[in-house]
Amino acid sequence: MPDHVLGGLKAGSLVIDMSSSAPVGTQALGAELAEARIRLVDAPVSGGVKRAVDGSLAIMAGGAAADVEAARPILAAMGKQIFLTGPLGSGHAMKALNNYVSAAGLAAAAEAVMVGERFGLASDTVVDILNASTGRNNATDNKLKQFILSRSFGSGFSLGLMAKDLRIALATAEATHTPTPLGAACVALWNAAERALGGAADHTEIARYLRDPGRGDAMTAEQVPGTDADTYEVFAVKYAQHERRASANFLGGDPHDGPMPLDYFVWLVRGNQAQLRRRSRLPMPPKPLCANASICASRPTRCACSASTRGGRGRRHHPSPLRSRRHLRRLSQGDASSPGQGDGICHRPPHGAQGVPRGLCGRGRRRAGARGLQGRVRFHDGDAELAPGVSVHHIGGHTKGLQVVRVRTRRGWVVLASDAAHLYANMDETRPFPIIYHLGEMVDGYRRLAELADSRAHIIPGHDPLVMRRYPPPSPELEGICVRLDVPPRE
Repeated sequence: MPDHVLGGLKAGSLVIDMSSSAPVGTQALGAELAEARIRLVDAPVSGGVKRAVDGSLAIMAGGAAADVEAARPILAAMGKQIFLTGPLGSGHAMKALNNYVSAAGLAAAAEAVMVGERFGLASDTVVDILNASTGRNNATDNKLKQFILSRSFGSGFSLGLMAKDLRIALATAEATHTPTPLGAACVALWNAAERALGGAADHTEIARYLRDPGRGDAMTAEQVPGTDADTYEVFAVKYAQHERRASANFLGGDPHDGPMPLDYFVWLVRGNQAQLRRRSRLPMPPKPLCANASICASRPTRCACSASTRGGRGRRHHPSPLRSRRHLRRLSQGDASSPGQGDGICHRPPHGAQGVPRGLCGRGRRRAGARGLQGRVRFHDGDAELAPGVSVHHIGGHTKGLQVVRVRTRRGWVVLASDAAHLYANMDETRPFPIIYHLGEMVDGYRRLAELADSRAHIIPGHDPLVMRRYPPPSPELEGICVRLDVPPRE
């Protein structure tokens, strides 16, 4: 909580959080407030605009029983049913789970109406029969005719908020190690609809999205997480560690300074080789690590690529990838090219340029060709798809041309954050890493990471040793060397 807010609260105050938020974050906020002897209750609501207006909402209250009772007079002015759900955070967990059931029911009902129409049934008849039968739910009762068949799409609850709540529900399932294949598919569907229609669209417009098979990013059943098509395995292979202090990892230092090393990883994205050959190339570890990890093919495939994370400056402690295609943000080579001069692969470096990789700015095409780079560097002006289910996205802040990689896996969309977030604490606590090109873009990048991933648990920071502890190895002998990121974390 911001200091200016916390400073305005007296000891013994009661804070009521009625937002839809992640339960883990609520628990962390409660611990922070408790240090100042301030109490917290999470009390999200359900019932829609109509029940909010008439004061008949359902309220799910989590926290100490005495604190919920203290909040009851305020809550009773807004809701007729007030449920004590359990400890702090349980109200937010229940809200997310409720909206998961609501979103899944709405999507199923909209699909049923669409199928019925195409079979020759009148849509009104489909809804009437559903409401008289076991298929009845909140969507068939209160949304199909009112907002979808009427095409008013005006329920008052946005598609973006529904997608956010679904991501929270999936993250809660992962935190409890609960398999939810339907949940993963539902999250993927709503995320795709949000990208296509925008977060401000009404959530009932999910029906409009389902009806448009020509939409560019519409997802078929074969493409959602939980199935094999267009999903990938993702590995982190550790190749080095840099010993350093916590004060060196945060802007402004760290008051609890102590050892806080950085790990260095190579990311491996492995999927259907035929798909990758057809479309583009993905990261692979260097040969020694491949042999060690036993996770690569016996011979290098055509799926190697390196997504550049640096503003045109090489680092010798980074391992060289296999013969690969390198995908660079065009601005990341801004010190090596000028407007109107193409991609800068074969241009002389500007006078006095330092740290420019050879072959990218050599004396003409001969040097680039000699180093094997000719035809193997592809520049992108913004977000770009490298293969079905794999894309790069520009996030500034640490450097001007930083890119992150987004990968569709069986557990949902995973984002390899690279240097957009060196450590979990950088993004979770909004405490930036101290090497900064643009501070505002770095902080905005934390929000962008959350938008790209299905949940915060799907974001993989670029240098955090916690990655090796949170995720399981592919086999026992690889403990401490390699972990799988396409499966839920083990802690």
